Amino acid sequence: MDQGMEQAASVITKLLGFARKQEPARAPVSLNTVVRTVARLLAFDVERKAVTLESDLPEDLPAVDGDSQLLQEVIMNLLLNAIDAVESGGRIRVRTRAAAGTVSVEVADDGRGIEPADRPHIFDPFFTTKPTGQGTGLGLSVSLGIVQAHGGSIAVASEPGAGATFTVTLPAGGAAS
Repeated sequence: MDQGMEQAASVITKLLGFARKQEPARAPVSLNTVVRTVARLLAFDVERKAVTLESDLPEDLPAVDGDSQLLQEVIMNLLLNAIDAVESGGRIRVRTRAAAGTVSVEVADDGRGIEPADRPHIFDPFFTTKPTGQGTGLGLSVSLGIVQAHGGSIAVASEPGAGATFTVTLPAGGAAS
């Protein structure tokens, strides 16, 4: 399948998922396992761009009650955006934490950051700052829907020229798988 077909299939899949808003399957999920899986899937992209991907994943992290595949999609979207945002030689940090009945995943990059005028729109469907043909504008919108369906939230902190940090916070629950 050529790249154009793959991109079209990806857009259609995201559109269908966006339109359906189905309930996630529920099982205990280790967010550390989700992060490691996505990092392996994106290893080629990280290497190709000569980006450093650092992780801080404490082993005693509680599980979340959720859908592993959907949570992988969220982390994939955040990491792909970070890879796009950083220059060659840039740095991306992923860390997980637990606090007060929640588990969080933070994806931080040292890229170009998000312009203040764009910040209110980044979760809007079809909003993108990427050049035509390089983004659908659905990644963050779909990710927000997935996180909210899991009872969680996504926060963003960014300054132009100083990178961006996205923090996904989910309720802790279940036993690690």
